[in-house]
Amino acid sequence: MVPDLLNEQQRLDLKTFYAEKSPQNQNEQVAVLCFKVKELKGITTFTGNDVYTAFQVVGKRTPGNLTAVFGNMVSAGLGSVVDKKFSPNFKTDDLVKHDLPRKAPTK
Repeated sequence: MVPDLLNEQQRLDLKTFYAEKSPQNQNEQVAVLCFKVKELKGITTFTGNDVYTAFQVVGKRTPGNLTAVFGNMVSAGLGSVVDKKFSPNFKTDDLVKHDLPRKAPTK
């Protein structure tokens, strides 16, 4: 599945971007992966298999229940799910572009 989703350069770009953004929780992880894959491939909806493949590319453990993560993201206002496909929205983009990586609180 990995070669079908991204070519070698795109895989490297995804790994680098994921490391730079340093997502901490499952919502952030999926948001970062969807944001970058959307940029690289131009796709706007993501199946569980798409996200699973992206997790494999970056070498991170896939959440046990991606459907539940998609639901959590919808509850957080980060997108919608139609026909079991997650569609990130502008809040996902803002999270990834402006809030990640998380900064340590200044004293």
